[in-house]
Amino acid sequence: MDSRAVSQQSNQVKGAVFAFLIDHCLSLRAATAADIERAWQMTTEAAYEAGIRSCPTEIENLIASGSCRDRFGDEVLKTIDRFYKFDRLGSECLCLEWRRDCVCHLQTWRLDIDPELADRGLIVPAREAGRIIFLQVFRHARDLHPFRFRLREAA
Repeated sequence: MDSRAVSQQSNQVKGAVFAFLIDHCLSLRAATAADIERAWQMTTEAAYEAGIRSCPTEIENLIASGSCRDRFGDEVLKTIDRFYKFDRLGSECLCLEWRRDCVCHLQTWRLDIDPELADRGLIVPAREAGRIIFLQVFRHARDLHPFRFRLREAA
């Protein structure tokens, strides 16, 4: 398979994961929908139909990423640079304060998006020929400089 075909296949897989994420995992919260209505004069229904979703909270992120892993598997998610796998080993473990057993060694998937954006942030899919080709993140509905959703560089 040549590099162009591999790239096209990779983009199709990424588009399928993004579509599942938008259609089944992320929500459009009422406060975000109200911001969209004021700033973009778009109804909640139109925004939802367009695939616009609220940036996830930390818990929503873990749930959404877990659903994507359940649907597509580790091998697919590790090819998509918007997801990363982590554990809590090496950081402060608090499990034993509220449980008898520790789960910090278990690995989980996460979208690389700042949970602080959950208050007002939006995820907007960019489409080409009906397929999602990338996701844009708006810090708030009036953000004039949204950014393309991608994995941050390691420090």
